[in-house]
Amino acid sequence: MCSAEDLNFTQENQQNISITLNCPCWTDDDRRIVASFEYWVGGVAVCCLSIPGMLLNLIATYLLSTRVSIQTTFNSLLISLFVMDSFYLLFETLKSYRSKFHMESRIHTILLPKLTYPLMFVSLSASIFMTVAVAHERYVAIKKPIQHRQSMRSSKFQRQKSSVYILMVILLAFGFNVPKFLEVDLQWKSNIDVTSNDTKVK
Repeated sequence: MCSAEDLNFTQENQQNISITLNCPCWTDDDRRIVASFEYWVGGVAVCCLSIPGMLLNLIATYLLSTRVSIQTTFNSLLISLFVMDSFYLLFETLKSYRSKFHMESRIHTILLPKLTYPLMFVSLSASIFMTVAVAHERYVAIKKPIQHRQSMRSSKFQRQKSSVYILMVILLAFGFNVPKFLEVDLQWKSNIDVTSNDTKVK
C-alpha cells in the first residue's frame, strides 16, 4: 500500500509535469524581436556575405583560368568549386530577397518551384561534393607522388580526370536532391480583381 507521503510525492510530480508541458505564449514583443532577428541575420547578413563571396569567386575563377601554364586537375576542380559555390550564393541571395525583403517578381515566383528552389540545394550539394573531390585529388597526389607527377604530364589525362570528378559530383548532387523538385507547388487563386493574383507556395 502507498503511504500518504508517496501520494503527495506523485501528486507533486504530476503538477510539475503538467507545468513543464505547458507551451509558452509569445507576446507581440517576442514576435517583433524574432522578425527583426530574421530580417537582419537571414536577410541583411546573408546578402552582405554572399554578394562579396560571389565577386571573390569570380575573381578567383578568372585568375585560375587565365594562367594557362599551370592548368592542372587541381586547378580545374578549384574552378568548378568556385562556380558551384557562386551558384549557391546566388540562389541564397534570391531567397533572401524573396522571403526577407519581399522583393520577388512574377518571374521569380514562377521559377521558384521547379528551378530556383531545387537548384539551390543542388548547388549546395555540388559544392560540398566538389570539396570532397578536391580533398581526394590532393590525397592521391600525396599518397602516390611519382605516379601523380607522371600522369600530370599528359594534358589529355588531366582533362579526363577532371571530367570524371565533375561528372560524378553533378550526378550525385542531382541524385540526392530529386525530391526537392517535387516539394514546392504553386497555386494561383483568382480574386475579384482580375488584374491581381494571390500566390501560395505549398
